[in-house]
Amino acid sequence: MDVQQLMGIHRRAISCASGDESSLSDSIRDEGTLDFIVMRAESRDTPEERASEYLWCIANWHPFVEGNKRTAWLAAQASLDGKVMVYSDAAECDRAVRRMAAGMCESDQALEYVGCRLEPCEGDPVDYAIRTQMELLRKLSEREDP
Repeated sequence: MDVQQLMGIHRRAISCASGDESSLSDSIRDEGTLDFIVMRAESRDTPEERASEYLWCIANWHPFVEGNKRTAWLAAQASLDGKVMVYSDAAECDRAVRRMAAGMCESDQALEYVGCRLEPCEGDPVDYAIRTQMELLRKLSEREDP
C-alpha cells in the first residue's frame, strides 16, 4: 500500500460516516506521520504484521483530522491479503480500537489482536470491513438509544 491508496481508504472511511465529515476526506493532520506510517507498515514481513502496524499507528498517531479509528480498521483489513479480522461483538471492536487510539496498548498488542481474529475472506476485505463497521455503528447507536 502507498500513501495514495491509504488516502483512498480514508475517503471510503469518511464517506460511510454521517454528518459533515465528508468534507474532511482529504484532510491530513501531518503528512510526515502519514508517510512514516506507510513506510513502517510496508517494511513488515507478513500481512498480519502490516495490518497491526496500520491499525495501531493510525489509531494511535492520528495522522488525519477526522476518521482515524475507522481508517485504521479499514487499512488493517486491506493489508491482510485474503483474510479479514473478525470480532465477537460490536463493542469488542470499538473498545480495541479506542484503546489503541488512547495509547492504552502497544503495537505488539495490536499484532496479538490481529493474529487471533483472522479468517479467510472472499471478495474485497475493505468492503467487508465497511459492512461490519456500519453494523458496528448501528448496534452501538441502538445500545445508546433510550
